[in-house]
Amino acid sequence: MGRAEDLFQSLIDVGESMIRQLVEQRASEELFLDFKRAATQAQHTRLQLDDRENHAKSLSGFGNTAGGVIVWGVDCRNLRDSGDVARALHPIPFVDRFRSWLEADVSGATLPSHVGVRHGVCHRDANGAGYVATLVPAADHGPLQVPTQWRYYMRAGSSFTAIPHAMLAAMFGRRPTPQFAVNVSVAYPLNLQGERAGTAAHITVRNDGLGIARDLFLSVRVVTSPDSDCVRIMPAGDDRIQEMFGPHGSRTVMCHPHAAFPPGSEVRMAEIVLSLPKVIPRAYTDLTSQEGIGIEIAVGCGNGPTSHLRISQLQSRLQHSIQLLDASNADGMWLAKRVFGLVED
Repeated sequence: MGRAEDLFQSLIDVGESMIRQLVEQRASEELFLDFKRAATQAQHTRLQLDDRENHAKSLSGFGNTAGGVIVWGVDCRNLRDSGDVARALHPIPFVDRFRSWLEADVSGATLPSHVGVRHGVCHRDANGAGYVATLVPAADHGPLQVPTQWRYYMRAGSSFTAIPHAMLAAMFGRRPTPQFAVNVSVAYPLNLQGERAGTAAHITVRNDGLGIARDLFLSVRVVTSPDSDCVRIMPAGDDRIQEMFGPHGSRTVMCHPHAAFPPGSEVRMAEIVLSLPKVIPRAYTDLTSQEGIGIEIAVGCGNGPTSHLRISQLQSRLQHSIQLLDASNADGMWLAKRVFGLVED
């Protein structure tokens, strides 16, 4: 996750105590953080104009730059002695209603709409008052315009400023960009290894775009698996791979900064090693409609959009594949593709 995503998740997890701490410390507004005191109060029946304008400007400004987080319900004033700092808490009445109005406002706040925006209630008291955090990721399809003002905004320091035409053309003018496709291919047949059935698959990415890619990365996240030893993510051994890092269930691979990938080039970035228990625990086989293996893959680069792929297979089909392997001379390559969800029955 990026800085804005980390901050948003902390606000949702920690809640009011974190917001109080920001006020007590006189936290400054900065590139990724903005405070807003809501104009919408208990007597209102819709989102007020000031909140709508602030919402739209924030979506445009954060979306057109590096993303950021808005904390609603905190008074922040630009004073001569200390600048833009959090001053006081002003909980929003009927905070769940306010959050829903913000969500409904997203579609018309910018042109085009910013589909990646998320709103979360950080805290609500016994009367339903509280605070909302809004996560605005960097937009993949910028620039974002505020249609009511016919302006494009960017985040500069602690402020949202209109983007001059020359800068807008430089930031978002049409130029060739890379676009990566992800391919998962089985490395060897499914085979029995004692009390487990094993196979592996290669993750290869290809630049299908028109631009040269740099700062290439791959993220692999294991969402579901029968047990903790079932899935391992291993490096591919390519000299262009700089490092692999992250916890067991969520690995990220980075290429060397000097490595460049022109259009049409391919690179094998990682390997998924699968080791299924020969008898999948009853807790899984009873839930035959549930996913047994679920792996999310994302690939991107420093100068292009991110592409996603998810591979999965049901628990019942994992168990059935192992039974077929154990009881007959079934095609091990086909069974390997099946457990990774790469073929249809």
